[in-house]
Amino acid sequence: MDKRIVTIVVVGLLSAPLLSVQAAGMRLYRYVNSAGNIEISHTLPSDRAAMGYEILDAGTGQVVQRVPRQLSPEELKVKQARDRRIAACHAEDDRVRTLYASETDIANAEKQSLKSLSDSITNARANLAQLQRQLEDLQKEAANVERTGGGVQAILIDSINQTEVQVKQLEQDIESRRRQQDETRNQYAEDLRIYREGACPELNG
Repeated sequence: MDKRIVTIVVVGLLSAPLLSVQAAGMRLYRYVNSAGNIEISHTLPSDRAAMGYEILDAGTGQVVQRVPRQLSPEELKVKQARDRRIAACHAEDDRVRTLYASETDIANAEKQSLKSLSDSITNARANLAQLQRQLEDLQKEAANVERTGGGVQAILIDSINQTEVQVKQLEQDIESRRRQQDETRNQYAEDLRIYREGACPELNG
């Protein structure tokens, strides 16, 4: 056999896989050109980058990366608002999953919180009843002094005023704790919903 022919064949066999490897390492860009047609090229026109494009492996033709088009300022605001809401939802999911291992845990935690508030209301009512009796006694004492024609002492008037302030404060505290009971029920109901459905099921996916 002619040695020259053998050399050519060997070189040809070695060159084929080399070209294939080189092609596999090259990238192509697929994009919509200014005429609205799909175009594939080794380079990407600068005016097409913002419109979105795909990067292809030149050897296989497979899509390596998809680059979406740039958003308008208004679209970007909408996306950022959605991203913030999704992050907040994920934070709520994490909070609930960290606090509770089961629905029973949620029920028990609610029961304990409501009992604590109920006990505090009971104690506040007892203190309120005591202050109201004290206020009545002071007011009766002042009325008796006036009926006998004497002047009510300043110290007695101060005691009445201070007791009235304390009574009003306790009444406000009791009302605040009642509101806390409603808020607690609502919060645990929401925690249970999150545990079952997720914080924002409409955003899933």
